[in-house]
Parts: sequence; structure tokens; C-alpha cells
Amino acid sequence: MDAAAFWIANDPNPLTRAAIETHRQNNATSTLETLLGSRLSFGTAGLRGPMGPGTSRMNDLTVIQATQGLCLHLEQTLGVEEAHARGVVVGHDHRALASMNLSSATFAKYAARVLLRRGFRVVLLDGIVATPIVAYGVRANNHAAGIMVTASHNPKQDNGYKVYWGNGAQIVPPHDKGIADGINAALAPWHTYDPEKATVWAGSNALYEAYFQAITTQLCRRRQLNLGPPGTSHVGIVFTAMHGVGHSWCERAFQSFGLPPYYGVQPQLQPDPTFPTVEFPNPEEGAGALQLSFEEAARHTDAHIVLANDPDADRLAVAELQPNGEWRVFKGNEIGTLLASWELKWHKESNGGAVDPNAIMLASTVSSKMLGAMGAKEGFQFEDTLTGFKWMGTRASVLEEEDRRTNKSPQDSMKMLFAYEEAIGFCIGNIVRDKDGVSAAAVFAEMAHHFYKERAAINGTSGGGSTKEEPEESSPKRRKQELSPIAAELLRLNETYGFFSQNNGYFFYKDTSVVDAIFARLRNNGEYMKSIGSGNDDDLTVVVKDIRDLTGEGYDSSRPDKKPILPTSGAHMLTYTFETFNAVVTLRTSGTEPKLKYYVEVVGETQQVSKERASQVAASVIKYMLEPEKNGLTRKPQ
Repeated sequence: MDAAAFWIANDPNPLTRAAIETHRQNNATSTLETLLGSRLSFGTAGLRGPMGPGTSRMNDLTVIQATQGLCLHLEQTLGVEEAHARGVVVGHDHRALASMNLSSATFAKYAARVLLRRGFRVVLLDGIVATPIVAYGVRANNHAAGIMVTASHNPKQDNGYKVYWGNGAQIVPPHDKGIADGINAALAPWHTYDPEKATVWAGSNALYEAYFQAITTQLCRRRQLNLGPPGTSHVGIVFTAMHGVGHSWCERAFQSFGLPPYYGVQPQLQPDPTFPTVEFPNPEEGAGALQLSFEEAARHTDAHIVLANDPDADRLAVAELQPNGEWRVFKGNEIGTLLASWELKWHKESNGGAVDPNAIMLASTVSSKMLGAMGAKEGFQFEDTLTGFKWMGTRASVLEEEDRRTNKSPQDSMKMLFAYEEAIGFCIGNIVRDKDGVSAAAVFAEMAHHFYKERAAINGTSGGGSTKEEPEESSPKRRKQELSPIAAELLRLNETYGFFSQNNGYFFYKDTSVVDAIFARLRNNGEYMKSIGSGNDDDLTVVVKDIRDLTGEGYDSSRPDKKPILPTSGAHMLTYTFETFNAVVTLRTSGTEPKLKYYVEVVGETQQVSKERASQVAASVIKYMLEPEKNGLTRKPQ
């Protein structure tokens, strides 16, 4: 049976089935090759791609196949009895493609029916949920796995199928291959599944309440001050959900923390699968994506902070209005540094002013090294991991398992304080082993109220936005007063731990062969570049000190055995440490989009110096390593 005939015989959706049938009747070979010539592969913790008919798209049949593959892998890994008894928690967002009758809700129902017919305990969560709720539910109820149907911040036509393992972290190898093998072994549906027979779990609301109880108990540090008398709010906060699921969850989190209500960006507050006001529903895109938030803030004299979730509420973007009237959109590394310092402050307060030597923070290897500098000075442990929260969540699980295996006492056990990645993903504490934009929003809001109250006390005003004249001799204090309170706190952290500046970006590519060729040239059969640049006076020449290659067998010139500590994979990832400015540069491909990403970081004596140096290094990296014009790389999607 050819691919089209197989699809027509097995697709339960009459619209996507008819689309393939029509293309077949019209002998549309090229279109059929596009739709059926490849299969969505398990990338960053699962499947992700455009909704539509065929094996290369997200649809009812590919979800059935993925779930059957997951069933087989769970049974083979855990044993049938344990896998079925522990079961799987399933959640979904609001995405939909009405023209094909495809939706996250239906995908989740199909997944639930496949699991149930196979004998698994199924927990289908009620309503649309934020992604971190599924991650929380896995560990809270000791499930074998979790499924979240979402495409996060991808364009509106996309959807996805994210899988969590029983440790609460997104899957890592070899589970991705195990599930893929299971899919290939079970392409035909085992049964005729009726998604309308899927029933939501009666305990859903209890799980949601448990989540809010956990984040409030463990992460809210000044609730009584938050509650304060009416009218004592120290700063107004604007929130946007980017047409995603975040509003109901963040509203509840603010209530649980005792925080004043935020000002919602009404056109973007409720879930809308058409994402009408944004081309890319990704707050990481910066000021352009936050324009409606800034307009909402202008309607309220006290609104100095903007918080933004991405559509599945696992990321958090932050901006602050500065005294000069301009909005500062904080980078992921800056938000991460602020939250890390805040968590460290309260960790020390609960530990008699000292840092527990077993306290640890994690960051992805492409994130700023400032957390490492903070750890070296303050005394907590710091580790970097491969890019992606699946690696940080798995590392936290491994550390906890090591403590359990060696029977460490609670006093001597690991204390997970914080983990983050520069792509505005933050995990505070050890409640969820994934990025969580809901708890991060509440914690950041509480931190903002603290610093705005502190500024108000200094100035003798009711809010944090105004300043007083300072005597000339107190110039550092005066300089901070020229910034709004959050920006001033970040400056203080830079003065304490170092001025780390990043110049990160990405290019889109059309064909993976182009990227393969770029990395092949950089690797040069093991004879890696020793410098980049033309050598001209007007052109920065950057000298290479060390190279780490995390692709294939791996290579690390800084280690005696030349083998990297971090795991390797088939994905492209090169990290250069330069003698020039002690810069660190990483080049890698995205796991979810056709992007070639670059990350540049430099430490300098001042913010201006480090920023200029990072810009110089980035320009050389782009010109001599990526060669965008020659390789057809573009700043916008192709």
C-alpha cells in the first residue's frame, strides 16, 4: 500500500483524509511528496510542526501514532503493569485550524483514548492549561509520563506534542528514539478511537489548587506586605497573554501571592488561536511584540512594569519604563540574573544569612556566565547544561536521585534554587522541572513591588518613579536614581559580579544542507579555525583560545583528554572561547525552527565597554563564520 492509500485508509478526520484523496486523484505528486514524503520527528521533547494532512503535519492520525508509540516505549521501559498503573497526564492549549477541524483539544482527547484503550490510567486535565501545569502534575501524582499539546510561541498554523518523562522533565535521549521506534512499529491505529468519549479528570481542580499552594508556600516571601492596605500598591503592572492561555493562571497566581491585580492588555488577554494582533506570538521578539502592552501602560500613571507570557505560559518577558520615558525590554539573561539574586537573598535569609554549600543553580550553556560568577563569589554551586530545559530538568532529577541513592540527609541534600535559559525561560525552586512563566510572573511582580517600595522609602514618595536631587559626591547613587528601580538593581548586580554583555541573534535558512556546509567548513575535518578576521586595522581579528564541539563524538580542546563534559548529540553546536576580550561564542541550530543561532558574551570593566566589545565580536562572527550573503541566510523567515 502506498503512503497516500495508507493515509486514506487510516485517517479518522474526514477533512484531512479528503485533502490527501483529492491530491491523489489529481496526481499532485509534488504536493503528496511534501505532505507524505517525510515524518515529523521527535525534536525538542516531542513533535512540532504545521497542522494539516499528512505524515509531515500535526493532525489526528499523527497524534494517534505518536501516542501508540509512547505506549509501547513506556511498556517496554517500565513494564506493562507499572506503566499502566502510574498512567499519563494529558493537557492542551487552545490552538486550532478550523478549516481542517484540527485542534489541541481534539488531539488531547485522541491521546487520552489511545492510552485508555491500551490499559493506561489517564488523567485528562479539564480545560486549557498552561504547560507548566502538566510538568507539575507528572511529579505531583507520580505519573509515568505527561503529554502537553501545544506549539508554545510558534506561528498560529503550528501545533505540537510535548512529552514529559516520569521525573517531570521533558524527554531526553534515548526516550526520543524509543518513542520514534514505537511510532514506526504502530503506524496503523490499534482501534477506532472516538475522541468524544474522552472524559476529563474529576481531580483537575484539586491539582490546580495544589500547584498554586506549592508556589505560594515556597516562592512567595512577603505576602503580608503584598496584601497591605488598599491603595498601597508600589507599582502598576501590565500583563499580556499574547492571545494564549496565561491570563487565568497568572491572575490566580497574583491572587495567591496577595499581589494587587494587574492591568490586562484586553485585545491579547483571552485565548485566541488566530493570534490576530501579532505575526509571531513570541514576547522574546522584544519591543515590537509588546507594543500593545506599552499602549495599555500609557493609560495608567502608575504602570511602570510590563509582564508578558508566551502563548503556553512557560516563558516570561519583562519591560520597565525608565525616567526618560523609554521602555527597557530586559533580555533573558538580565531577567535570569535578577531572579537568581532574588532567590539567593531569600535562601540566605532562611539559612541564617549564610549560603548552604549544597545550594545549586543551573543555566543552559548558551546563557550568560554571570550566574557562575555569582556562585563563585557567594558560595553556591553552579552548573551549565546543554541548551533546553529538558537538560536542566533532567540534571535536577539526577542530582536528587544521587542524594537518594547515597542516603543523604535533608541537611546534606541538594537544594535547587533556580534554573534558567536566555530564551526567557525560568524555573524557580524545585516545584516544576521545566520553565514556568506563571510562577515566574508572580515572583517577578513581588520582587518589583519590593524594589519600588524601597525606592519610595528613599525618596519619601508613594511610588518608585520619581527621584530627588543627590549631592554630586554620591555619584553612584545618583546614577542608579537615573534608572527605574529594576534597572538600578541590575546595575548593582553588574557592579558586584561583573558587566556581562551579550550580542545574540539568529538567521533563518531554507535548506539544512546549507547549515551542514557551514559547520563542515568551521570544523574543517578537525582542523578548527585558530582566528577569524582579515587582519586589517579597521577589522577586528579574533584569536581562538579553546573550542568545544558537542556534535557527534565531541571535542573539547580545553580538556586533557579532549572530550567534552556535556553530552553530545547529532545537532550542530560549537562553542569558542577567544583570547580576544575573553569572549565566549556559541553557534547552534534550533531544535524547533529553521534557525542558525549565535550567542556572544563579553565581560568588561563597564557596561559600555563590554557592550561595544560584544558587538565587535558578533560582527566578526557573522562576517567570517556565518557568511549570511554567501549562504543565503536571512533575518526573516524564508
